[in-house]
Amino acid sequence: MLDPDFWPRVEAVRAIRLPGANPKVTQVYRAHLSFHSGADVPARTVIVKIPAEDPDHRGRHAAGRVYEREIAVYKLLRTAHGSSLAWLYAAAYDESSGMGAMVIEDLGAADPSGGLVPPGSAGEVVSYLALLHAAFWESSELAAAGWLRGTKHLDLWGDPPGLYPPGWRRVSKRRDVGDRLHRIGDALVTRLPAVLAELERRPRTLVHADLHPGNLMWRHEPHLPVVIDWQGAAFAGCTSDVAKLFLHMRPEELALHEERLMERYHGLIEQAGIASYPYGRFERDYRLAQAAIFANYAIISPPMGAHVDLAIEASMARSLRAVSAAMDAVFPVDFDWP
Repeated sequence: MLDPDFWPRVEAVRAIRLPGANPKVTQVYRAHLSFHSGADVPARTVIVKIPAEDPDHRGRHAAGRVYEREIAVYKLLRTAHGSSLAWLYAAAYDESSGMGAMVIEDLGAADPSGGLVPPGSAGEVVSYLALLHAAFWESSELAAAGWLRGTKHLDLWGDPPGLYPPGWRRVSKRRDVGDRLHRIGDALVTRLPAVLAELERRPRTLVHADLHPGNLMWRHEPHLPVVIDWQGAAFAGCTSDVAKLFLHMRPEELALHEERLMERYHGLIEQAGIASYPYGRFERDYRLAQAAIFANYAIISPPMGAHVDLAIEASMARSLRAVSAAMDAVFPVDFDWP
């Protein structure tokens, strides 16, 4: 797969499977490459992403164009390679099977975001998101791109809203669920379908759609956010990215900085030429996206998520705690539900 114009012949490969990726979707390896002594090469370690090992899972995600989607996003954003995106060294996609593989830059030396996003980092990601979203705002090319996910139940990842009430019953029994979150959770039992319907009417752009800290890394020089794992990318509303990012901040920091960060994002898309999205509508869409994202975490809360890899289940549990605490801190108790 590696272009011989840039890479000498690889003499040996030592691959180590990396934890953290959802094994139902993909396998991720760090490959240590050996070349002839003294060879000038772009990198001596790379990340290799290939489809899931289980044939049923692999086939289902291939049918959903998951592998095609990530490769297509990397090609679409090729001017960002080496900055806010990892270098794409090689990619192969088989249209008949829907299977794809990628060889990308190893960002192991970059800093992972960790469990929660600090305000300063959130501001840098907001600047990146605003420019990304503005560049593809209501793009006719992306509207016709069948490989992108659409708007329907975007923040639920395709799950039907009928799964929310039993999920909320599980979550509502937790001791750390405050009074404000109880009121929000109870309201969503009847309001969630209308929330999702209103979210489908947002202006559309390219969104990552799963912008939690596990999908963020940082370059050192210059200090830049690097967004990884674009398998869930969609042509949908920008507030799904903004809301998910902010819901993974410490609740006390979010309460202090939320309005400033929202104004920064909206001001940047206006500066980039997006004049048709008034702040009031953006703010409402942001709150609706927060509600839908919380509903998603309630749906996948254990035991719903107990069938997945233990590391993934632990990550889901951490996100549920973070999102619940953030919602309890900032979501308006007098919100005008649809």
